Amino acid sequence: MKQLLDSQRPPLTRRDVWITLLVMALSALIFLPIYRVRILTPTDNDYGSHILFAQQLLLGDPIPAHILAHPLLQLCLAGLVWLSRSVISLWDGMVLSQVASHALTAGLLYVWLPKTPGRGQWLAAGLALGLGLAAPVMLLVLADGQYYFGYIGLASYHNPTVILLRPLALASFILAERVWRPGPSSAGLKLGAAVLVVLSALIKPSYIFIMLPALALLAAYRLWKQQPLELGLLAWGYFVPGVLVLAVQGLVTYLLPGAEEGGIVFAPLAVEAAFSDHLLAKFLLSILFPLAVWLVQPRATRQDGAWLLAGLAFLVGAAQMYLLGEGGERLLHGNFRWGAQIGLFLWLAASLRLCLAHKPARPLLWVYLAHVAAGLAYYAYCITTAAYG
Repeated sequence: MKQLLDSQRPPLTRRDVWITLLVMALSALIFLPIYRVRILTPTDNDYGSHILFAQQLLLGDPIPAHILAHPLLQLCLAGLVWLSRSVISLWDGMVLSQVASHALTAGLLYVWLPKTPGRGQWLAAGLALGLGLAAPVMLLVLADGQYYFGYIGLASYHNPTVILLRPLALASFILAERVWRPGPSSAGLKLGAAVLVVLSALIKPSYIFIMLPALALLAAYRLWKQQPLELGLLAWGYFVPGVLVLAVQGLVTYLLPGAEEGGIVFAPLAVEAAFSDHLLAKFLLSILFPLAVWLVQPRATRQDGAWLLAGLAFLVGAAQMYLLGEGGERLLHGNFRWGAQIGLFLWLAASLRLCLAHKPARPLLWVYLAHVAAGLAYYAYCITTAAYG
């Protein structure tokens, strides 16, 4: 945990520890009802297929190549059933995985956000809870009735792996801050970063697909400017494990016998335009808060490594989302959306951190609250209807 904290800030107090636990408990209470509805009742979602794959794993039956390439969710579900001697079902395990992921993410975000004693701690707690709910500011719902399609989603109540990815991606992203600080990092830090990279890819490779290019771009810029760069952590904590795990996943997904057909194709807007109009407006409404932070505090954003890295990762993910697709029958599955979504989540987290560290914070936080308000509307929509889009 110490490595996840900014060493330039005061250490966590006992009160911080209790607030962290409270934030995690409140997060679990907020998200338990919606996941019980979305998972345990008939809705339009991806949970059933993942549960089926976990059941096949328990029975020793073959599972599809694209699931075999990143099977950590299925392994976790099967492990819960086996350890509990079937007291916990696969369906209950899925609910637990989603709720626990939200709780861990909220707790980690609270720990990472800067805060002053007293009211500052409660402000950070509220903002950390809000990020789990946040969604694009979906003003165009009045025109086309769409809550999800065309936007870059944040709240995702239909896909389990993108939610399970969040705490690992956030922890890995926080550790990446050490890359641009002077001095060598410890072997333990390198190992921790590498483990997070591999585990995140085994849930969903989307985070690695956006983080490695973003780290490469930021590292090239810092080398050009002759700024501090910890190449050991960059290499052994991120690029070596990331490239290796992606290579194995690509082999399993596309090249082994029985693997998927089609591969990756260049298809500008082919996927997103098939689901929605108004793509430019919806893009801007999705990034309203980070965009406002950049417009109001341009100098602070240029000097904030976490904000720059998250922004680069998001832009890489957005480029993948709008320009790439999978060939064949999987074209409209939209699996390149996940990189943009996890990138936007990290960019909002970094924007929150910057706002709390620099003035003026409060006017910008109203823009953030617009995302939270939209998320509450989306929560209500998803808990009362079978659809998600």
